[in-house]
Amino acid sequence: MKAVYSELHRSHDPQFFLVRGVVKRTTEQPERVDDGYLQALDRAAKAIGAFGPGALVVALGLDASEHDPLAGLAVTTDGFLRIGEAIARMGLPTVLVQEGGYLSDILGANLTAVLGRFEAAR
Repeated sequence: MKAVYSELHRSHDPQFFLVRGVVKRTTEQPERVDDGYLQALDRAAKAIGAFGPGALVVALGLDASEHDPLAGLAVTTDGFLRIGEAIARMGLPTVLVQEGGYLSDILGANLTAVLGRFEAAR
């Protein structure tokens, strides 16, 4: 069985995203955190696709929400919709595991956004 590991994180400087253990500076500051996150996700998806795994396991960190008390990333609910669609576009059998996301009023809406758009885009 082939496996590849990829993570997306944002440093304290919004121009830096960590993908697959490599820090990459974006050419310019994205207008929205969602755009920068999705650019990083696109890079990860290309690396995953090049590797050719038979399945995808996603640790779905809903703590990336703009409403999370720790406010590390500030992804909007619309951003979570786009994340769900991007994951579905990878075209792999996928397991989504919710990890992260402190209790907030928007947590359920963000989870529903990812799952709903993932299902619709498959």
